[in-house]
Amino acid sequence: MNRRQFVKDLSLGALAA
Repeated sequence: MNRRQFVKDLSLGALAA
């Protein structure tokens, strides 16, 4: 898995939360 993709998912999740 790409680390940048993982970080982007976390960022999107934080914004959606």
